[in-house]
Amino acid sequence: TGLVHIAPGHGLDDFIAGQKYNLTVVCSIDQKGSMTQCAGKYEGLFYTKANDAIIADLKLNSHLLKDDVITHSCPHDWRTKKPVISLALPQWFVSIKKIKKTLLEEIKKVNWVPQWGKLKMTNMIKDRKDWNISRQRTWGV
Repeated sequence: TGLVHIAPGHGLDDFIAGQKYNLTVVCSIDQKGSMTQCAGKYEGLFYTKANDAIIADLKLNSHLLKDDVITHSCPHDWRTKKPVISLALPQWFVSIKKIKKTLLEEIKKVNWVPQWGKLKMTNMIKDRKDWNISRQRTWGV
């Protein structure tokens, strides 16, 4: 027996589990890392400060089952080295299924600089089902 924290608005695995169990997708953290209105009195706090405040309140009310530090891996931005927080946000996707063959043929016609870009793009298209064209990235595809 045990407890599992699940946040469908903040991670792919949790989102999939949430869909399976018909859970509401709530994003309690905004794009700047601050707690949103749904976080009640913690609204506006940066998420690390909110963690501390929530733990303190749980302890104060004797509702905290366990307080422990665990080590696990999480994605980090390669430029800033800061943790990446997943947010379930509306996105635009292009279905690749109908155009995949054409895309792979067109890739062959391009003069790639650097040359390794051709293989990278080919592999990306070959393995992709849908292409998120509204991703919040500064560089790349």
